[in-house]
Amino acid sequence: MNRFIPACVSNICVSPSTAATQRARDLKAAGRDIVDMTAGEPDFDTPENVRADGKAAIDRNEAHYTPVNGTPRLREAIRDDFKRRLGLDYASDEICVGGGPSRSCFSRSWPMSTGPPRAGSISMFIPISSLGPA
Repeated sequence: MNRFIPACVSNICVSPSTAATQRARDLKAAGRDIVDMTAGEPDFDTPENVRADGKAAIDRNEAHYTPVNGTPRLREAIRDDFKRRLGLDYASDEICVGGGPSRSCFSRSWPMSTGPPRAGSISMFIPISSLGPA
């Protein structure tokens, strides 16, 4: 064993999501027709309109981390969409948008750990994280 690497490092294993991603790649390489939804990235090129919007955001200097619960403009757009399509009327501060399941679940569950949920609130946890068994 390399004396610069602690012995406990040998106990580290590959994450389940990384293993599933590699399995999908192996199956594709073997000629299987696979739709890989493991890593959270599409298996197609980024559409041109999305690329253009991304470049425009960079030009506006919107290339930094966003607020944990999403940008105000995005939360307002979601609020407006929910009202228009679903007839649901929420305040924009009742909407939380996250960049991944871990942070979103934590942000939603933290207030519940400090007291009872507010009347009429609903939390939905969808098992899509590789942090543990679904």
